[in-house]
Amino acid sequence: MWEKGDIVQIDPDHDEIFGAGFMVVTKPKSWGAEGYLPAPGQDGLAYYRVNFDNAVRVGRAEWMVREGSAEGMVPDEDSKEDS
Repeated sequence: MWEKGDIVQIDPDHDEIFGAGFMVVTKPKSWGAEGYLPAPGQDGLAYYRVNFDNAVRVGRAEWMVREGSAEGMVPDEDSKEDS
């Protein structure tokens, strides 16, 4: 299961627009996750849902967009790994 702050890469065969994109998980779900990623060809973020079969975990985010706002990034204490 993915956790908040995980970075997952979307399978290019799953989605023509968002495929190969890197999504930051904001809400883990039993089937996969909801999160955000850069909107292709536009300024800003796209919010996206993906299941476990169509993405793979590739890392953790050190910084996350403040929930409900794209004004800035904030450190996500939950996503930092222990040293």
